[in-house]
Amino acid sequence: GNDFIRGFGEVETQEWKARHNDPKIIELIELAEDNSINFMFHPVASKIDDVKKIIEAYPNTIFLIHMYREDLDKSRDKLIKIMQEHDNLYFSMDAAHIVFVNSLGGDLVYIFDSKDKQLSISKFVSAYNSREKSMINDAIKAYKPLVDAVPDKVMWGTEIGPEYAFDPEVFDRAIKISRFVIAGFDEEHQEAVGYKNALRVFGQGVVADQNIKVIDTRSWPECSNTQTSACDTSCETPDSNTLTAEQDACFLNCLIGKKCKEVIEMDTG
Repeated sequence: GNDFIRGFGEVETQEWKARHNDPKIIELIELAEDNSINFMFHPVASKIDDVKKIIEAYPNTIFLIHMYREDLDKSRDKLIKIMQEHDNLYFSMDAAHIVFVNSLGGDLVYIFDSKDKQLSISKFVSAYNSREKSMINDAIKAYKPLVDAVPDKVMWGTEIGPEYAFDPEVFDRAIKISRFVIAGFDEEHQEAVGYKNALRVFGQGVVADQNIKVIDTRSWPECSNTQTSACDTSCETPDSNTLTAEQDACFLNCLIGKKCKEVIEMDTG
C-alpha cells in the first residue's frame, strides 16, 4: 500500500562472516538508496567500525540497527560517539532483547523456542515470573546510557521473535517489561523512546481500520519465472532494481492476483 513505511531488512549481518560493509551487503544498501527506503541491519561489536563507514558512505539513507545485549555492552561507547556525530543512524531497543537473562544464555524468547508451543510458553512464563524485577533493572542499566546520550536516536521496537511469542501469555509480558524499562528512563525521554522518535523519523505509516484487507500468503507457492516475467511486462518494470512507486505497487498487485510469493535470493557468502 502507498501508506506503508518502506524499509529493507532486517538484514541479519550478525549471522554472516563477511564484514558489514562487504560488497555484497553494499549492493543491498545501494538497492535501498536507489529506491529511497530505509535500511535496517544487525551489527556485532567486533565490526562496529563498519557501521561508521557505511553511514558515512550513504548519508542520505536512514539506517536503523539493533544489537544483542552482549554486543551493545562491548561497543556502547563507540556506538554513542557514532550516533552523536551522524544524523542518519538510529537504534531500536527491541522487546525480544529486553527480555534477557545472561545466566540463562540471553534472550528468553529465543532460548525457549521449540517445536512444542505450550512447552515454550510454559518455560518462558516461569523464567519471566521469577526474574521480572532483575530483568527490568538489567535492561535499564544496559539501555539508559544510550538514551541519555542520544535521546532523539533511540526507539522501542516490536521484534518479539518466534511464533509462540505472540501468544498473549508471552506477548503481554514482553509489552509489560518494555513499559517498565522505558519508565526507568528520565521522564523527558520516555515518550520519545516509546513512540515519538519512530513517528518523527519514519512517519505514521498505515493506520489500521476496518477497511484494511489482510491477505494470508503463507500457503501461497513461490512465483515462477513465467509469473514474475508476466508481471514485469504488464507493469513495464525496468531491468534495473529501481522502480517508481507506481511500478512497485503494480508489480505487487500483479503477484497478489496470481496468488504467489516472490522470493529474493542472495548469496551472502
